Amino acid sequence: MFNIKVNEDAVSPVIAEIMMVAIGIIIAAVLAAYALGMGAPAAVPVSNVNAIEDSATGYNVIMLKHQGGDELSLAATNTKMMVGGEVVDVSLLTTDEDLKFKSGETICIFNEADIGGFAVGTTEILDAEITAGDVSDIFSGESRDVKFIDVATQQIIADLDVRF
Repeated sequence: MFNIKVNEDAVSPVIAEIMMVAIGIIIAAVLAAYALGMGAPAAVPVSNVNAIEDSATGYNVIMLKHQGGDELSLAATNTKMMVGGEVVDVSLLTTDEDLKFKSGETICIFNEADIGGFAVGTTEILDAEITAGDVSDIFSGESRDVKFIDVATQQIIADLDVRF
């Protein structure tokens, strides 16, 4: 009775064109993500650092002992140290060797009067600063949070609590 002709020839090329555009967009997005550095994050150093208070010098000093793991570069461009939210000055560590915090080594954080804040140094530097009268007492009867932060990734390497 009824003779209806169905013409579906135009549907297939339109769908194919839409699929090709979608595939092109997906490939462009993947290439853009790769080119803009949205890949895996940079590796953060993994270190085991222990912090204790030391008042044997007559001043409350934070002693940090590197107990294993990756070497930490204490240069301000690599690792940021903070005590109670205040950035620790590393300017007393003048040599490249002093700026490397390796397994088995001990460094100390103290209140350095000349800079008006916290400084980090070796025990030899601390002794020289005490002799020069540049160290003042800190935190008597309190506790402080000590953090090591990787500058490149802004991730915490160590978060320590020291009680005085």
